[in-house]
Amino acid sequence: MIECLSALCVLGVVIVALLLMTHAISVEQAVNALGRALVILILAIWAMCILKSLIPLALSMLRALVVWTAIIGFLIGGTLALAVVLLKLAKPLANRIRREERGEPYE
Repeated sequence: MIECLSALCVLGVVIVALLLMTHAISVEQAVNALGRALVILILAIWAMCILKSLIPLALSMLRALVVWTAIIGFLIGGTLALAVVLLKLAKPLANRIRREERGEPYE
């Protein structure tokens, strides 16, 4: 891994040197670009350090959220299924009660 990073850094230095020698960029532009790259690198390392501690916490919260969502979904689904069954049974039951009140025989 270190060798790969070292090779990339050497390649970057060689490219910047070639651009400076061919006057494709000025020294000020090169310094500005390298300064921005350094700031971005430092911010990326800082963000990785912060995220390293936050990712496990976020994953555990997400896992708990998924579990509670599943529990609530099953409860709502079961309640709706029970309501549908009760509503389908309510009409014949109401008809039977009316027939009993009128004194009609059962079918």
